[in-house]
Amino acid sequence: MWPALCAGALALTASLNGSAVTPAPPPQDVDDNAYYRKHIIAVGSNGSALLPTITCQRDASGNRVRYSASAALMKGESAMEFPTEASSKEWRKPYYEYISAILQDIVKYHPKHVVVYIHGGMNFVTGAIEKGAQLADEYRGREKDEYRISICWSSNLFSTYGEHLSRNVEGLDDRVQGPLLLPFTLLGDVGGAVVHAPVTLARLLTNDMHAADQMLFHRIRRAYARESELEWKQDQHGPNVMSVSLGEDTRQSRVDAELMDVAAWLATLPAKAGTGPIIDGLGSGAWQMMLRRTRTMFERETSFTSKYFDSGRGGKFDVDIVNGRPVRPDGQELTRKQIDLIEKVIYTGRRGAIRLFFEEAEKVAGLGAQRANRSCYGDLTLIGHSMGTIVVNEILARFGRLKIDNIVFMAAACRTSDFLRLGVPYLERNKEARFYNLCLHPSAERVEAQPGKLMIADPIYFPLEIAPRGSLLVWIDSFLDHPESEGDRTFGRWENAILAADMFPEDINGQITMKAFGRDRQPGSAPDYSNGSEPAVLTSGGLVPRSYVNEPRQHGDFTRYKIPADPKNPNYRYTEPDYWKAESRH
Repeated sequence: MWPALCAGALALTASLNGSAVTPAPPPQDVDDNAYYRKHIIAVGSNGSALLPTITCQRDASGNRVRYSASAALMKGESAMEFPTEASSKEWRKPYYEYISAILQDIVKYHPKHVVVYIHGGMNFVTGAIEKGAQLADEYRGREKDEYRISICWSSNLFSTYGEHLSRNVEGLDDRVQGPLLLPFTLLGDVGGAVVHAPVTLARLLTNDMHAADQMLFHRIRRAYARESELEWKQDQHGPNVMSVSLGEDTRQSRVDAELMDVAAWLATLPAKAGTGPIIDGLGSGAWQMMLRRTRTMFERETSFTSKYFDSGRGGKFDVDIVNGRPVRPDGQELTRKQIDLIEKVIYTGRRGAIRLFFEEAEKVAGLGAQRANRSCYGDLTLIGHSMGTIVVNEILARFGRLKIDNIVFMAAACRTSDFLRLGVPYLERNKEARFYNLCLHPSAERVEAQPGKLMIADPIYFPLEIAPRGSLLVWIDSFLDHPESEGDRTFGRWENAILAADMFPEDINGQITMKAFGRDRQPGSAPDYSNGSEPAVLTSGGLVPRSYVNEPRQHGDFTRYKIPADPKNPNYRYTEPDYWKAESRH
């Protein structure tokens, strides 16, 4: 009824003024996939390449209003489409052409910077693609200065837990045993959650005690001491000194804010006590499948190729062994050239989409050339957020010829030991590479509300907490991953990272920056993080908003910037170098 009355009042006003009011035209869909596909690589759950399709709605002024995306298996990526030509690349020709278009675009623009951004877990691939399109639009027209590529992969909670329940058996995609074992797998998850509930509740309360007073715990006190030691060494300006900084937490000095947090914690404790065991018992299976998908990006299962070589299947390379020699069903013996082709086809089919991209990048774009001989770009930066850092570690280990200038971890979900094993050797081989490990303030890490809170009048808010407090990294360490040693804890938590500083070889310390952002700092109390075009300030929202330094205070904040003023139109400032540097105390 209200829309009709408002429309009538508007028409009456227009007639009295002697003029007609022209309603604003509705947003228009813009199909710009030729552009977006040169900046997005999408990967399915099994490591196959997906073809992204993005629609961007723009208003009459050309402003972006809303993005929507879909993704379909790229032609040639399915094992059902076996090659008919005598070329190992024919099977995945569309994806080779897709990669080639990206690399040719880089050659065309010869950008000063190439930035590859890899998003984290708990995301639908379509949502990640939409974000990739936003990121591409953010740098549209600036490709000669900075060329952005987003790697998007399927990691949402529902599909990963479904895969754990009904398809994954002993690390293999088994469509026969999986469904048969589903009731027992679910029973094991639920039973485990019930049996493990006391331990889960103890961990939940321990995390909350950390949030209330970190200094009760020796490990945290040692982390603060270690950070002070490293900052002192940094002030001495010696050789091979690690850059470190820890921003100030001003929220803990505000009694009103602390009382509000305690009240919200008490009010929502029963809900958290109920969901904690569920997350521990059922979430672990989803987490394991997310880890699996970071690996299938590089190697797909043998099932993609092996069944087309089995006798009796009628495949092009159907082979049987007769008297110790490989022959076709018609009795024709295979030549060495034919067998070599079979091996090439298998090798091509087994490679995951991300591995294939970087292999082609090394060859086609000269990304593996020495710095002095580079012809396609100025410098290369890899940015991984959350589980994206697990993918970055694999890239560092597999593509050592890549001359990567900047490796940026944002709230890294990878294990500390994985970076020491995979990332540190890369830094030792490439002395010009710089590594930045960006973390939330440790107190912010522990108190993050799940799924969030609704600000009423700062600091008063309505808690939307139905799950244990803490960021995704806290959940991983406490509930999902069950670390067996200190090195198995997530590298993106400040205390884990700063205590691991003792493990880095001394000769690479000068290549490393460890930084934790502050929390609820007032404007002017922290370094100017802005790029000069806008103030580095955000407002808390609500009836009585406050202004704060715009820096990440929650795990997901690293992937956006204009929060909460404009959550649907972020501008990704945290991916820019101004935010990677350690803060100066002087």
